[in-house]
Amino acid sequence: MTLYVHPPTNTRSNLTVFSLTFLTGPHRLSLTAGDSKPILVPIRLGGQSKAMLKILAESFRQNTFLGYLAIVRIFIGYHFISVAVRKLSGGFLSGDALPGTLAAAADDPFSWHRDFVFNVVVPNSVVFSYLVCFGELAIGISLLFGCLVRVSSLFGAFHNLNIYLAIAIPRGGATLGLNRLFIVCLVIFALAGAGRSLGLDGILKKRFPQSWQF
Repeated sequence: MTLYVHPPTNTRSNLTVFSLTFLTGPHRLSLTAGDSKPILVPIRLGGQSKAMLKILAESFRQNTFLGYLAIVRIFIGYHFISVAVRKLSGGFLSGDALPGTLAAAADDPFSWHRDFVFNVVVPNSVVFSYLVCFGELAIGISLLFGCLVRVSSLFGAFHNLNIYLAIAIPRGGATLGLNRLFIVCLVIFALAGAGRSLGLDGILKKRFPQSWQF
């Protein structure tokens, strides 16, 4: 792998151009300033560093019980269902509540996401109210019963990421940490295939062993 870092070149100024190169083969760092000759700095990994990297790599391949992760999955699935049921019984589908909930998105840290919220979501609040409500219900059922957990976890992480940007960051408080926790857990569920324990994905995995979805 080679990485080059170059500031924009301006021939009419006295700007010094730096070139930074990482050469992973011989483990060298090359630094060039202007027209000078490159300075080669050897970077060598000692035996202790290699051992630490090996231990770190092997730690991701340890056999463990998915049942522990399944308990967390079921709890988060119940949370999604309970939130969706409150929306269904509380008149959320009318679309009147969504614009007020997203008012804090004016302080969204990303302008492109802020524009999406106010130019697409808010004008179509009824449509997105249905998407949010029934999306949360579908994610919750999937996590609770362990069916297509990898797929639903990716959608859930995307859903909570939007909440994190549009609501949690502007408001701060407990919602900030809660959405961070949900995003991390859902990504772990997707990577680990958490539905294979205490879930239907375990049965489906035996039926379709080559499928990435289980």
